Amino acid sequence: MHPEYALPTDEQLSGALNTLKEKLDTLSKELKKVPKTKEETKEEKKEAGVGAVAPAEMTEEQAKKQAVDWLETAVVFKPYIDALVQEMIASKDKKVLFLHSRSLKTLDGFFDLHLMRHARDTLIDLCLSNNQLTSLPDTLGNLTHLTKLDVFFNQLTSLPEVIEKLTNLTKLVVSGNNLKSLPEAIGNLTNLTELSVSDNPLHILPDAIGKLTNLTELNAWGNQLTRLPDAIENLTKLTVLNIWGNKLSSLPDWIGKLTHLTMLGVHKNYLSSLPDAIGKLTHLTTLNVSDNKLTSLTKLPESIENLTNLTTLNVSRNKLTELPESIEHLTNLTTLNVSFNQLNKLPEAIKKLPLLKTLNIKGNSLLTPEYVELFKKQGLRIIHFEDQRDYRYFR
Repeated sequence: MHPEYALPTDEQLSGALNTLKEKLDTLSKELKKVPKTKEETKEEKKEAGVGAVAPAEMTEEQAKKQAVDWLETAVVFKPYIDALVQEMIASKDKKVLFLHSRSLKTLDGFFDLHLMRHARDTLIDLCLSNNQLTSLPDTLGNLTHLTKLDVFFNQLTSLPEVIEKLTNLTKLVVSGNNLKSLPEAIGNLTNLTELSVSDNPLHILPDAIGKLTNLTELNAWGNQLTRLPDAIENLTKLTVLNIWGNKLSSLPDWIGKLTHLTMLGVHKNYLSSLPDAIGKLTHLTTLNVSDNKLTSLTKLPESIENLTNLTTLNVSRNKLTELPESIEHLTNLTTLNVSFNQLNKLPEAIKKLPLLKTLNIKGNSLLTPEYVELFKKQGLRIIHFEDQRDYRYFR
């Protein structure tokens, strides 16, 4: 008996067994409607062959073992079975299992259940998010057909080494846990295109992450990262990189090698400058460097002008005293946020941004009648928030 569960009364046990039997009978009828694959037919023949024990031939010991198995299943895994039956009937191809928000505390023994042994060979999408799991069992490694695994918002402190067996994974979400490190074995998941490890107490990412060369999206925000491993420069297919909310004091020059990036979020760090190499990210449409310690963007007068695909640029909540004239080359900008800096003027180049619709200069020293008139003459509509001294200019 699992230690977290008290022994049930005879009445509770009888009711649980009857409910379980009804659900399993229902499931059996539903699954019989699904055409069997050749592999399933072979497996049935194998199970019906040598070693099969008919109920009438069961020994007392075997009968006791079966009774214990049913007891464990009925009492310990009752929440799982309810969800499993419901989900497997809804998805007759047996490929998706959604166990979100079930208050599950353990998966020990779950993947060994007879019902799961048949499902695990075809399961490709497993969602265990928003539960209370503190660990994942080694038997998870048997789910080798999985392409998506979501364990968001649990209480995991580590990932099992057997995760290296899940080589068909294309999406792995382990955000919102208590992970202090990631296993090097994660480097074996070379088919991953999306990896989310955000909102954990991670201090460093493993070098093995550089082996995940098919990644297009990496989310590692809300950790305690002080640096990025150089191996990330190998992830040249990345289009989204979210590393905001960490403790980064600088960005490496190799950031310029990630030339397919369309979105880069590095806000809420401790950056005091941006590398010139950022100008090589010519596919960027969104760049957020807000809430850092940037003192000047004039260090990028030439390279920033290369980011001509930018539609959103957020440099708010820094210590900027000026913006470079080269900003005039960002002709696709629709949103520019320079609020809460130390600006007392804007470059004349702002007038040359034909698509600019939102300019937020709240929290600076720019709120003079001259600026108001300037933007009025450009055909901008001014929205003024009196109490917060918030000026936003709209075309």
